[in-house]
Amino acid sequence: NITQDTEVIVEIDKALGNILRCTGNGAVDVTVNPSKNILDLRGDYTIAEGGYHFVASIASRDLIINEGGTLSFNGDLNSTTLDVGATYRTKASISALISDTTSVSNRRNVDCSVNLKGSLSNPEFTFNIDIPDLDPITKGRVESALSTPDKVQKQFMMLLLMGSFMPDEQSGIVNNTTILFSNISEILSNQVNNIFRQMDIPIDLGLNYQRGSTGQSDIFDFNMSYQITNRLVISG
Repeated sequence: NITQDTEVIVEIDKALGNILRCTGNGAVDVTVNPSKNILDLRGDYTIAEGGYHFVASIASRDLIINEGGTLSFNGDLNSTTLDVGATYRTKASISALISDTTSVSNRRNVDCSVNLKGSLSNPEFTFNIDIPDLDPITKGRVESALSTPDKVQKQFMMLLLMGSFMPDEQSGIVNNTTILFSNISEILSNQVNNIFRQMDIPIDLGLNYQRGSTGQSDIFDFNMSYQITNRLVISG
């Protein structure tokens, strides 16, 4: 009888360091016979909380495991079935994603989720990006920019690695120098905000530089928000 007093550690990929650490509840029958090299586990385990150290290429982050995920033990360890989700929350401007420089300095909460399903020996990974509190028009534009699993996975990795969205090649905005300069500013602001987070300072900065067209001045945007409570943020 597994209770939340016991930590369960699951190595998804030992070489990379892809590891689940969780607590939860479940009833599991265990048969062990070292002389015959037998380790047989059968039963279901439900996750209450935990963390997932996710590593992909040069990007790695600690994600929070979603409550309610399951591990189903079916005898041999490699036959264990996973149904687990985990989420990493960051802040990013959506300007590069939807080719819009009018609100670059407004950094929004972005939830990056990864789901693992199938056999422990070869789980299937699916990715999702959710941006809460978008108005219907902007939400539609974001969904269009994330319309395929390939686009979602590419942006998911970029958010984990750099904390910002990558301009969408098919939208044609890769050659838009305004967007590219905005993306560089976004990366710079992320580095500053990482320092603030390490110092437990609840301030979030947004920076944006826009090159002016012929006869027009360049524009530099600066935004600062201060998180007072989960429901109250002062921004300007």
